[in-house]
Amino acid sequence: MPPLLDIRDLHTEFRTSAGVVRAVDGISYTVEAGETVAIVGESGSGKSVGALSILRLIPDPPGRITGGEVLLSGRDLMKLPPEAMRRVRGGEIGMVFQEPMTSLNPVLTVGRQITEVLEQHRGATQAAARQRAEQLGLVGIADAARRLKQYPHQLSGGMRQRIMIAIALTCDPKLIIADEPTTALDVTIQAQILEMMKELTRRLDIALIIITHNLGVVARYASRVNVMYAGRIVEAGPAVAIYHTPRHPYTIALLRSVPRLDLPRQTRLDPVEGQPPDLARLDHGCAFRPRCRFAVAVCAGARPVLTPVGEAGHVAACFRAHEIAAETGDAA
Repeated sequence: MPPLLDIRDLHTEFRTSAGVVRAVDGISYTVEAGETVAIVGESGSGKSVGALSILRLIPDPPGRITGGEVLLSGRDLMKLPPEAMRRVRGGEIGMVFQEPMTSLNPVLTVGRQITEVLEQHRGATQAAARQRAEQLGLVGIADAARRLKQYPHQLSGGMRQRIMIAIALTCDPKLIIADEPTTALDVTIQAQILEMMKELTRRLDIALIIITHNLGVVARYASRVNVMYAGRIVEAGPAVAIYHTPRHPYTIALLRSVPRLDLPRQTRLDPVEGQPPDLARLDHGCAFRPRCRFAVAVCAGARPVLTPVGEAGHVAACFRAHEIAAETGDAA
């Protein structure tokens, strides 16, 4: 069976006064039906632009998708006419945007924002859409009838995020893309949201892409992890392999920056040194080279490509991936 989602050599760029910014520079990965895949990296690594490219939501100008294929159940979304693509958004792919307060319409009740999706994508009557909207208990919202009459500003951050998830689930999509779904939420609410999404996708057999900057957030939820840096995937593989035997220096640095309960309280966090690169001024070498303690001369001459480094499906784009294996014993 082909994968539910198959992204092949996707490129997205933005033309700016400083030059061409290649925000997504040839990423490829798959998502199986019912699978949870995490996309991890710092701000500016291309995670969100990659997700918006899947849905063809890149503003043109200044941005544009310059190459690649995005196959959903074998159908290339890049070739669909605009009207057909609008039916895919919300109908076949649900999106949970990063900040619910700016994604929800402040002048419409949350009930109207849910029923509108059903009317547009399923041709439901107002009464039928209203009845479906009242099933908010599915996303952990009690007293649905009252909540549907409220406006976004009357709800807490966690409640707004649950509403966004309800909107994404309304039309029974095949895939949900959640862009930083726990941003600005406290730790306990983060856990509740992630547990709820994991349970819903398992129960409804929906595939899930979680985008986050924190490897620790998705440790127990993702089956596979793609680590992005400077618009490229630099390491990918089963979650167990990524967490226990990372092979790219950037992945190791991200893991070491995550707080751990098994270390003494006085242990200082180990941040990723340096700053992300300027994507308009990348040279021909490895983009992570200026921040990498493993860098050698060959890293300045060419960009490494993804190569197998361990168990099936575990790949890393690093010239020294096999050499640094011994350095990762305390990274997981």
